[in-house]
Amino acid sequence: MTSNLFERIRFTGTPVANPQSIIVNGNARFTVLTPRLLRLEWAENGQFEDRSSYAFPTRYREPAPHFTSRVEGEELQIDTGALQLCYRQGSGRFSAANLNITFELHGERQTWRPGDANPQNLRGTRRTLDQCNGDAGLEEGILSRAGWALFDDSRNVLFSRAAGWVAPRPEQELQDWYFFGYGRAYQEALTEYLHFGGQIPLIPRFVLGGWWSRYWEYSAQDLQELVGEFEEHDIPLDVLVIDMDWHTPQSWTGYSWNRELFPDPPAFLEWVHQKGLRTTLNLHPAEGVQSFEVMYPEFAEAVGQDPATGATVPFRITDKRFVKAYLELLHHPREEEGIDFWWMDWQQGEISEVQGLDPLLWLNHIHFRDSTRRGERAMLYSRWGGLGNHRYHIGFSGDTYVSWESLQFQPYFTATAANVGYGWWSHDIGGHMGGATEPELYARWVQYGMLSPVLRLHSTKDARCERRPWAYPEKVFHAARDAFHLRYRLIPYIYAMARVAADTGSSLCRPLYYEYPEEDAAYTARYQYFFGDQLIAAPFVYPADKESGLAEQDVWIPEGDWIDYQTQETFTGPRWVRLVGNLARVPMLLKAGAILPLAPAFEAQPAPRLKSGVTAALSPDKLVVEFFPGAENSFRLYEDDGQTEAYRAGEYEWTTIHNRPGETAWEVEIAPVTGHCPALPAARSYELRLVGSRRPQRVLLDGKETPAWEYDAETLTTRIPVAPRNKRAGVTITAQAEGALSALGAEQNRRVLAADLCRLLGTATPSSLEDVFALPDSPRKATAIALLGGPAAHVLEFTAPEEAAQQLGRVIVSAPAMPGESYALAITFTLHSAQGEIQKRIEIKEAQTAQYLDAPFAFSGQVETMRWQAEITLTWRGQSFSLVHRSRPIFPAITEWQAVVYNRAERALPLAEVLSPQTGALN
Repeated sequence: MTSNLFERIRFTGTPVANPQSIIVNGNARFTVLTPRLLRLEWAENGQFEDRSSYAFPTRYREPAPHFTSRVEGEELQIDTGALQLCYRQGSGRFSAANLNITFELHGERQTWRPGDANPQNLRGTRRTLDQCNGDAGLEEGILSRAGWALFDDSRNVLFSRAAGWVAPRPEQELQDWYFFGYGRAYQEALTEYLHFGGQIPLIPRFVLGGWWSRYWEYSAQDLQELVGEFEEHDIPLDVLVIDMDWHTPQSWTGYSWNRELFPDPPAFLEWVHQKGLRTTLNLHPAEGVQSFEVMYPEFAEAVGQDPATGATVPFRITDKRFVKAYLELLHHPREEEGIDFWWMDWQQGEISEVQGLDPLLWLNHIHFRDSTRRGERAMLYSRWGGLGNHRYHIGFSGDTYVSWESLQFQPYFTATAANVGYGWWSHDIGGHMGGATEPELYARWVQYGMLSPVLRLHSTKDARCERRPWAYPEKVFHAARDAFHLRYRLIPYIYAMARVAADTGSSLCRPLYYEYPEEDAAYTARYQYFFGDQLIAAPFVYPADKESGLAEQDVWIPEGDWIDYQTQETFTGPRWVRLVGNLARVPMLLKAGAILPLAPAFEAQPAPRLKSGVTAALSPDKLVVEFFPGAENSFRLYEDDGQTEAYRAGEYEWTTIHNRPGETAWEVEIAPVTGHCPALPAARSYELRLVGSRRPQRVLLDGKETPAWEYDAETLTTRIPVAPRNKRAGVTITAQAEGALSALGAEQNRRVLAADLCRLLGTATPSSLEDVFALPDSPRKATAIALLGGPAAHVLEFTAPEEAAQQLGRVIVSAPAMPGESYALAITFTLHSAQGEIQKRIEIKEAQTAQYLDAPFAFSGQVETMRWQAEITLTWRGQSFSLVHRSRPIFPAITEWQAVVYNRAERALPLAEVLSPQTGALN
């Protein structure tokens, strides 16, 4: 049993590089992993390292990349075609004086030298958002707008090739670097890195359902009643997270059931599984195994300690005896009782007995690999442990504050984590700490959760922190329930994107610059992101206008036509547009010709109570597919059993779906299924929807006219049901009309605009542009002008250290909707600090394109409160209007205080001395 355990959890890879990829030059070694990825090593004793590291378990590639190397004078030169490296032989440690790498970026020669700063690095992620109230600093990632990134692996631990066990770096001076020189081929960089860093595993499908989590002293009966309330209110649920209080309360660390709350754990967990739910327990292992634990005597003996002493068995995750007992005595029995996976809540610090080992990353590996022992798909819920942690999902982002600022940061945070392959983040939807969540904020957070990797409601142990949707006002409840329902309908689409992530490294939520790397707007649009490859999500993250009740968001529309999923407006990019909406609206933009595979809708009222564990209940023999006009397109639907590792052995199916919208004929096709999964049915029924269509005159099914279709004039949708048929037969539908079939365009846009203007301005009929200009300056006036095609300004604030050190904010001014129309702008920036007030003015008298204007101030690194503002005046069609943006203080929330006595006249206090590198809070 022990040998099987260690074989299961051993760290594996192919760490020895292809000999044909290696160039040794004295105490330096260079490995060409790809033409754009190099390993650079220097060792004082010339002993190089061929063991795996956490970030690079594999370095072997077959065939070896083509490159040339030669020595000219004192210089070694390596040319991969994409990168040219020069190193002065025998010159010691790598430095700017003896090493450089050159490459081309847009036809211009770029040169990197050791020590170069990389302010254009696109960042990655961070261990936790604990105590963050808004933006937080992110680690550097492997992508950069500058075209290069450097990962320093020199101090990180290694893993023995024989045992697959963690080991320290040797005691010697060394450098172990990885140079990524991919230019702006961001997706290619990620895909190629996964060859060396390991594949992103495919998630279990239940992960995509609803999660309930709360730090609360729930009993088994409480949780049963809670699940009943979810069913009663028609809110689907799949995962029940049981926080700290599942175990006895003597310590933060615990492994024995609290029998007062859970008198019969196996019976409770059997009930959980009968409901179709999965469950996880919270872990904080730092304080070891203490004498009050039920399993203490057996555990102490297993690690060679006398249980009669009652001494705590310390947490030693690098000791094999401890790990064997830790898994087999503490965790496996709970799993046999019915626990499905573990929540590693990180309370074990960042140091261990092995020099350089952060215990979190090793715990993540051990638990993830051990979770396969029952034949289920590997699963863990934990925090980020550094580059390479993409191999162990799901990510727990930590204890954020309840605030709009926290919500505003999460779309950017989640999408940016894709830059290191860590796409499966789970956030505390609603926020963790800070009191009550106002109803509108709660609704918007749930809507964002619908369009995030994991939809998990959560809060801290505070009676004011309500997370049950039905406990909020009716409009908020309906908005939250609708979000849950749409989330479940999207699962076929999202699960297909999960397979894409596993194959290519392209995360479900990813930045726009992956597809548009040369567009400034793609880097600036931080509140929107690709949600899979068919749509862009831009959920509202700012509170609504108090008078109109409408929220607004400035959204960048990429090149081509894009269709709003709810309103069916069509936007042509590239351009910025201002979207407004009530509590029911969630901006989702589908590219022209988009294909959206969906689960069938929940039944209409009077609605039956929904069964829990709904992802398992979603019928694989029924599929709804929505097709949108504007362009030809295809989509590959992926399916498997959703829970085992059988997909690795080829047990899965692909269905290719085609969309061919024409002027008078619209053809869609479901191609025959390829592959085979025994767990899936052989036949399937369909409901095919042509969204944004006019009423067709006739509909053909496989070339023959069929009467089985209906048209909904309110939603502009043609629905064609297809009776169950063998999936290997395929199906073709053709809708025909005398005139144009697409109903989208100017007419639909005018209808939406009229409704938006009336709600915004509180009028019965839409106001003219002249009427709007006559209004006094206000944010609502500026929004009305933007809706009517005028220029608009919005402001980003940068408070994370790496961004604030460059500039404190950015003003984005969108161009008028009419191409070629000009406008003027003037901005007065003002900085308020302890040093006084500084003003700078920028004027552009004639502009026809969007403008990106950085605030001319940056954070100095000294501890002082700073604020800035931008007074913006826009002139368009001979009329001027103004608005003022006042920033938040640079230190909006200080959560921990420490007294520091110093003489300010003698020296300023550097920021690094007082701020935590993890949380940004005062130490």
